[in-house]
Amino acid sequence: MFLFSLGTVPLMLGAGALFSTLKGKFAFVVQRVSAVLVVFFAVVMATNALSLFGFSSTAAAAPAQATAAQTKKGGDSLLQQALDKGYLPATLDGDVQKIQADLNPSVYPFIIVQKGIPVELTISADENAITGCNQTVVFPAYDVKKALKAGDNVIKFTPEESGLIPYTCWMGMLDGRILVVDDLFSASGNSAPEAGATSSPG
Repeated sequence: MFLFSLGTVPLMLGAGALFSTLKGKFAFVVQRVSAVLVVFFAVVMATNALSLFGFSSTAAAAPAQATAAQTKKGGDSLLQQALDKGYLPATLDGDVQKIQADLNPSVYPFIIVQKGIPVELTISADENAITGCNQTVVFPAYDVKKALKAGDNVIKFTPEESGLIPYTCWMGMLDGRILVVDDLFSASGNSAPEAGATSSPG
């Protein structure tokens, strides 16, 4: 973040020097446009900051109204909505539910897990897929932070409450979703419902 901020300094100084030479009506228009851009970027940065604290304003790719109450009432319908949107369901391996997904440079995996059972999420990262933004993933709800490296990266947490849980990159710009349900395995004999989708909804 420091390097990102440092990189914007020459741009800001250059823009300031340029704007100081403008006069008349054109200068007035440029000032107004600049003010709008400042407000826009402030909103973007505020949204990213909220993501880092576990709040998400992005409803895209999430099952409609995926709340804790609906995980209790919606059951199979909610799971199917998530699967149709590309969520990856966990599989049960002994006392642990496991998920494997490949790292996408622009989005983290969207997954489905059952509450009360430890999770092992393995993100397989190609060296070319790791960027300055996605190299560290943060799970605010579970107080977990993981630096990704080339190869398999195992992330462990235990969801205790059902609902739709966001997670994000260290800058708050990229995100993923964890749909935590009350019962994922019993109806299908310790295997998740059939999924016909990819690891990251688009």
